[in-house]
Amino acid sequence: MSASIATVDKENVPANSKPVGRGTEVSGQLKPLVLLHGWGASPAVWQPLIEVLNTRCPELEIINLSWPGYGDEPALAEADNLNELAEVMLPKLPLDAHWLGWSLGGNLVLWLAELVAQQSPSNKQTAASQAIENQTTENEAAQFHTGQLIMLGSNASFAQREHWPEALSADVLEQFRQGFDQAPEKTLKRFHGLQMQGESDLRGCKKAFTALVGKEMPADNATLAAGLKWLAELDLTKLDLTELNLTEQELSESAQSQLLRLHWLLGEHDPLVPVAVAEQLPGQVEVLSDCGHLPMLTQSEVLAEHLLRIIKAADDEQ
Repeated sequence: MSASIATVDKENVPANSKPVGRGTEVSGQLKPLVLLHGWGASPAVWQPLIEVLNTRCPELEIINLSWPGYGDEPALAEADNLNELAEVMLPKLPLDAHWLGWSLGGNLVLWLAELVAQQSPSNKQTAASQAIENQTTENEAAQFHTGQLIMLGSNASFAQREHWPEALSADVLEQFRQGFDQAPEKTLKRFHGLQMQGESDLRGCKKAFTALVGKEMPADNATLAAGLKWLAELDLTKLDLTELNLTEQELSESAQSQLLRLHWLLGEHDPLVPVAVAEQLPGQVEVLSDCGHLPMLTQSEVLAEHLLRIIKAADDEQ
């Protein structure tokens, strides 16, 4: 059966989808949901999902953010500097909220959450986490991220590694990097085509994606090249194995809490993230049937149901 695809006017941004700073107070019982897009896309890619969430749960506040260098956001001074990325993004992210990252956005969400966890007095701080802590205000209520971490269409490592075979071939990612250096627009178009494979209504998916994200380059070339570098090189499997897969006695309280808050939502036919990786990922893993890498477009109702179940279950416990 063909998947139902919702196409939303790119300019029609829902009223409760807005940027909110880290110190913003949120009313209501549900924590807000922060959305962070993936490589080569834009915040507009979430709009079909936002429409569904608005209808099914109007009390849920949605915060739709953009990465540095995308749209009107200033680019990083050093495009591939993850520490600078953290210094820019963490002040924008409410700690008392659920964070949802798609594709590369999921990897970066998990990486940012780990930096926040490192601010614990029991953990050794990196220079980046120390700099971020120095930016916090004295009257902030939350000192740690207290929401759920949801990775949609993400992998702990997008590139295959000796200990992590369920991923993309490193050669494929290297070809994209080299291709982007030579022909950025053509390579971005080819990547968009790849991520649409696995959707049952490929033509409808392409139409919806183009209507929302557009045909123009979503970011400057340096920002996009840095994203491809992170796709190829970012390895969060080591972070998980060294900090999250220890015995309960060895785990710090913050690490135990983070493990329980990890949620991975995988597309059954995702061409970028093999569904077989579900057995290796830490935390809770769910597989979305009959979709690929773009369930926010092709399975927005089903995706919304999964997200609301995760959010409401977590918030009901608090």
